Amino acid sequence: MRTFAWLCVIAGLLLAVASFVLTAHAPTVNPYPSLVAGFCLTTLGVIVRARASNRRMSKPRPEEPPAEIRVLPTQLQIGDWLFDETGEWKIIGRPFTTAGGKITHARVRKVSPSRLTDLRTWSAHEKISVKRATEEGK
Repeated sequence: MRTFAWLCVIAGLLLAVASFVLTAHAPTVNPYPSLVAGFCLTTLGVIVRARASNRRMSKPRPEEPPAEIRVLPTQLQIGDWLFDETGEWKIIGRPFTTAGGKITHARVRKVSPSRLTDLRTWSAHEKISVKRATEEGK
């Protein structure tokens, strides 16, 4: 691929130079077709070269695990992960409060293959440890 790209660039430049030389020696000849062909070949070579170098340079970044933070139950977001003695849970619904804002509920789904859903309840003042994915990871 690299050789093809360089051949396109060189052939395009040679065509462009040849059109100027041809026009200098025979003014009645139209140089534009060979000029256009030369510039198109050069552009093709540059594009192929750029794409080949981008493929080589861009390596997939290792996926970072979500950062663990402590939040109030009302600050839970859809996509947050909870960990407790029963396993890993993912928040699938926005939290809502009852009892005048003293109790917070949120719908969660178990991450394991069973995919159980549950309605979890917390006191509004207790902090919960969650792993929150970054904006890219959502």
